[in-house]
Amino acid sequence: MLPEKSLQTPGLATVRSASSHLSVDDHEVNLEAIQSQAISIGEVAGEFTSEQKYFILRRLNYEGLVNLNELPVGATFMLEKISALNEAEAVEILKEYIEAHYEDVNIPDADYQFAQKLIDEAPNNLNSGAGDIKTHLKSHFDAGSDEKQLSDTNVADSTSIESITQSPFELFDWSFQVRVEAGLIAYHSPYPEIRAVTEPYDDPSVPCETPRAIIVGIIWLAIGVVINQFFYDRQPSISFTSAVAQLFIYPSGKLLALILPKWSFTIWKHTIDLNPGPWNEKEQMLATLIFSIAGGSTSYVTSNITVQKLAKFYDNNIFTNTGEYYAVTEVLNSNNLLDKQKYDEVGPPFYSAANLVLYGIFKTIRNFRTSTYEGFNDPHSRMMARYKEVPEWCFLCVLVISIVLAILCVELYPTETPVWGIFFAVGINFVFLTPITTIYSVTGFLFGLNVLVELIVGYALPGNGLALMFIKALGYNIDGQADNFISNQKMGHYAKVPPRAMFRWQIVGTFIASFIALGIINFTIDDIKDYCEPDNKLKFTCPESTVFYSSSILWGVIGPKRVFNQLYPILRWCFLVGFLLVFPCVAFKKYGPKKAAKYFQPTLIIGGFLIYAPYNLAYYTGGLYMSIAFMWYLRSRYTTWWEKYNYVLSGGLDAGVAFSAIIIFFAVQYHDKSINWWGNTVSTAGLDGAGLSLKNATLSAPDGYFGPRKSEYVE
Repeated sequence: MLPEKSLQTPGLATVRSASSHLSVDDHEVNLEAIQSQAISIGEVAGEFTSEQKYFILRRLNYEGLVNLNELPVGATFMLEKISALNEAEAVEILKEYIEAHYEDVNIPDADYQFAQKLIDEAPNNLNSGAGDIKTHLKSHFDAGSDEKQLSDTNVADSTSIESITQSPFELFDWSFQVRVEAGLIAYHSPYPEIRAVTEPYDDPSVPCETPRAIIVGIIWLAIGVVINQFFYDRQPSISFTSAVAQLFIYPSGKLLALILPKWSFTIWKHTIDLNPGPWNEKEQMLATLIFSIAGGSTSYVTSNITVQKLAKFYDNNIFTNTGEYYAVTEVLNSNNLLDKQKYDEVGPPFYSAANLVLYGIFKTIRNFRTSTYEGFNDPHSRMMARYKEVPEWCFLCVLVISIVLAILCVELYPTETPVWGIFFAVGINFVFLTPITTIYSVTGFLFGLNVLVELIVGYALPGNGLALMFIKALGYNIDGQADNFISNQKMGHYAKVPPRAMFRWQIVGTFIASFIALGIINFTIDDIKDYCEPDNKLKFTCPESTVFYSSSILWGVIGPKRVFNQLYPILRWCFLVGFLLVFPCVAFKKYGPKKAAKYFQPTLIIGGFLIYAPYNLAYYTGGLYMSIAFMWYLRSRYTTWWEKYNYVLSGGLDAGVAFSAIIIFFAVQYHDKSINWWGNTVSTAGLDGAGLSLKNATLSAPDGYFGPRKSEYVE
């Protein structure tokens, strides 16, 4: 057995519980005090035996510790907090957990079922002293009884974490294990993914909003915007994500910590340290959030700019009734509105089959179940209660300024867009933002409002493709930016970044990124030869912007009335199909097999169809295999390895792909140095690569064209 030392370590005083787990103070530590002296396993959680401490460390996935005389702060914190919990408090924590996470697909089944088992086995009177936490971990069933008995076999002094072989979900000591599971929930997180990337404590004195964090964040924001916007309309695109950026932000921050002078200066009543010490995790996260809010992706509205500046763009991805590309300029007047006489002569445009699947499936989406989180007793919410929230008037100011700027755009420029369209875009987001965000938070799948806006605006403003593009871009971007903002707030929440600091630099980052992105768009349009042409040598074929503009033609210029009544009348039934599908889905969720129903999410099934165009299974099947390997097999069988390396490996692979692609592009593609081998030519081989049709409509179709007869679309 390990000797229990006298508890004299000064740092432990900042860890020991002095109040309830609902208190903010109970989740805070003084890192400087704790890290000033090594803390061994014998100095913490004095009422537990060494075997019980080993079991807790294994449950927390600390079994890889090399030196038990220098415990990590997280291990020290959790051992002390679990030791301080009593049985009654632990039972209440587990009861709340079971209720709050019912049918939560992100909670491992084994964790949830074991928590239920602990509640089922709870003594009727918790104050009677039932359960002895000093019992040993070895256990067995008596051959003549169904009742589990605890073994009195002593564990040798050489016991190590690896020697503890009991499953964490095998009930052998109710009193001890109920506190372990409750402590994990009350002081860390019930989600393995969150435990893998967060600490269970906070130190509010750690600097966050420092000049060096802001400098690093803005520099990598600019780099990210340049890369992502430049390659946005390339097929395949190259993206510089937040996971990749973090791998470069970290050494950049460490470098500034080494080279910046340790100066201080005062602005009003605030003293600002240029270099407050070692680069820390809060600075890392703030710099990442500055990048992520705008540098980690591209704005949807950039496609609106692309399609209006390219004269050659007006013949992409939609077709005439003879299979030729549809030249929309032939059915527009001088104001870019539909000319009825020209339309009757040219005829309607037609979508590819993949795009029809996309639009048909979108109409079936429904919010099958909405849940509202009612409690804020999770440990990370308790820790964040220390920091001031952003006043709601700040968000209101952003909304008002955005609406005013949008009104100026439609009034001062020939957008052919009524002012009410702006308020419609804002209003529809008020209705749908919550359910869309709810689905995103549960499944990780995000869909926008672009198709819904297209349908409504197409009916309200028939023949006006410009107005549809403007309102659609605004309506979609409100939702997209809101989801992005909330996702960043969530990351900052777990990293304990003050909300006001996040808000300030998210706004600044968005402002900076907007101008950089605009400059890159103009550069690509003006300086890349044959930009957005199907045979572009640099592969800037604009798949995303093509879809954007094609939809504006079909739903804006032509209008949904003609689409549903003349071109694709079967699409109208998708609304009814979506409505009717609700009933079997709800019935299966309620009455189907419990395990299968928990993971049944019809929104994800529908979401798979939404990415069918312009991409296909070839772009996503490989990701499916990797997800099965990492997010199921390794996560369930090698949890410790997964928690330690999964996200680092993912970021490393993303970084490798992004930077190798950039280097390859500028080395051998930007100035053409062709390397011809099978891997570079197979994608253009055959009929698929050439983009040829199997049949010639002018020869084999009745009257030389397919689709409705001229008398059917002429009004």
